[in-house]
This record gives sequence, structure tokens and C-alpha cells, in this order.
Amino acid sequence: MKRKTYCLILLLGLTAMVYGQNQTDENGKKHGKWIVYLDSYWKEIKDSSKASFYRYTVYDHGTNIYPMGPCGKKGWTLETTSTAKLLDGEFKWVNSRGQVSSTHSFKNGEYLNCKEYYTNGKVKQHFAYSMRYKNEPNTYCLYQYDKNEKLTFFVMRNGDNGWTFYQGSEDDVKK
Repeated sequence: MKRKTYCLILLLGLTAMVYGQNQTDENGKKHGKWIVYLDSYWKEIKDSSKASFYRYTVYDHGTNIYPMGPCGKKGWTLETTSTAKLLDGEFKWVNSRGQVSSTHSFKNGEYLNCKEYYTNGKVKQHFAYSMRYKNEPNTYCLYQYDKNEKLTFFVMRNGDNGWTFYQGSEDDVKK
């Protein structure tokens, strides 16, 4: 009896691991939680053995809900080890003058937020991936500041017609 119970638990555990991430929908598009492997320039790569970093992201029928932002596109690099490191903590990117241009925060590989800065050091925009609009799934908040620090708040929602940006009220945000 104990052996049958043990085998059943093992089988269920293996099944859960197989279906836990990197799933596709009926059209073959990425869906659900996926692991993203990054090189030392933070560019996405397919070969995990060549990865310097990795993180998690969520896809909704082929659309990446937590895109990386500008870092991987600017040719910056980070010092790295030979084994892939799960992104955890705050990562700062600087421009050629040594000024912080963006920060990216992760907790155990989950993307929390991204902030981009003007050259004067003030926040230009803040993507808050950990905040939900009215507790709805597939939403996150975007704070945009003009050069005079005037704030415009947007809700970004992935729906039937793709991503929609609309001005929202911070009163409806759930952290």
C-alpha cells in the first residue's frame, strides 16, 4: 500500500513539473509562465547552457506580458559568471556619461518593475508589473512623467484585441 501511494505521489509530481511552465496554446503560441534565458547583454537566447541570467515571464496567447524594456537593445553588458543566475534584486543601467538610465527590479526571477530616467535623473516612466488594475489579470500600471514632473497614469490591459492603453485612476490599483 505504501509503495502504491509513493508511486502515485511521484507520478503526480512529475506530471505537475512537466505542465508547470513553457506551455503553448491550441495554436502553438506561448501561453502561461515561461523561463527566459538572457546573455550577458540581457538579450534573449534559446540555449540555456550559454545563458548568463534567467528570469520568468508570462505569455498570453503569444504576447509577452512582461517585456524587458530597453536594456538588451543598447549594447550594455554586465559582469557575469559561467553559470546562469536567476535575476533577483535591482539592476541599474547607466548611459555613456555614467548616469542611471533605467532600473529593473526582480524577486526570485519575477519581474516587478522597470523605471526609465531622464538625463537629469528624474523618473520618465515607471512600469509597475506587480500592480493590478481592479485585481484584473493581464493588467499592469504605467506611470509617465513629463519633464515638468506632471504625472499621467495609464492602465495597460491585454484583451481580445491585444494590448490596450488607457488613462486610469490610481484609486483602482491593487498592489
